[in-house]
Amino acid sequence: MVYHLCVRVGTWNVNSIRARLERVLAWLKNECIDVAALQETKVRTGDFPVDAFRDAGYYSEAHGLRGFEGVAIVSRFPIRRVTVNIPRAPGFLSDRWGTDIPQEARAISATTGGIRLYSLYVPNGREVGSPHFEYKLAWLKALASHVRTVLRRTPGIPLMLVGDFNIVTCEQDTADPDFQLPNDITCSGPEREAFQAILDTGMFDLIRPFAPIGFTSWSYQRQRFQNNQGLRIDFMLGSDSVQRRTIWGEIDRVQRRHLFGLTPSDHAPLVSVIDPPRRTFRRDD
Repeated sequence: MVYHLCVRVGTWNVNSIRARLERVLAWLKNECIDVAALQETKVRTGDFPVDAFRDAGYYSEAHGLRGFEGVAIVSRFPIRRVTVNIPRAPGFLSDRWGTDIPQEARAISATTGGIRLYSLYVPNGREVGSPHFEYKLAWLKALASHVRTVLRRTPGIPLMLVGDFNIVTCEQDTADPDFQLPNDITCSGPEREAFQAILDTGMFDLIRPFAPIGFTSWSYQRQRFQNNQGLRIDFMLGSDSVQRRTIWGEIDRVQRRHLFGLTPSDHAPLVSVIDPPRRTFRRDD
């Protein structure tokens, strides 16, 4: 008899892996996380704490530049076919650095635990109508185009896009007074349309069916968490083959609290439980 064990997949914008390493390791252990995508690690690739994760029983792959942004994947399973960035995703002209940076460390993908997983940290956009905003929309357009290509080339692929999308997709997903109006960043029509375009490729929100209401991010300022004035901007999206096998999903709000004297990230992790596919797929993009 063959037993197919469920896979617990998590995603967390950790807001600095250096500051949050102890909490992340405790979360992985206590919540029995098999595969995790991390965002806003804020370390260069070579500075990611590979040894700490290895000692905890996890493989890891990271992508980081200049100590900003930064994404990673950690897994109890071997990690294969690692790629970074999104094909044809734009960079942004940064006055601070004085060069046209072709890419930022906002995406890493790999095959692990029977899933093709993308850890994503979507640009914030700063202000509607600004160059940063146009950069965000172009980045999301490139992501949708890439996902469409992957799903077309590899029908049935168990694909997951997880991370911080920096988009409030509907009115019920914000209680933060600073993010309410159509002209507020994360809440604008073009951003919501860009998110819908990703869903329209054939992706599904894996958490919403199990947690229809709830936030994933709360500012450190003005007691936003204590007053539950948050935003739902982190998501776990899955292709049809993943969506049909997802048996649970949750927002782990406990991790936003101060625990054991350890400062939390301003984001809570998301966790989905997936019955793994019974067949493999041959092609990875």
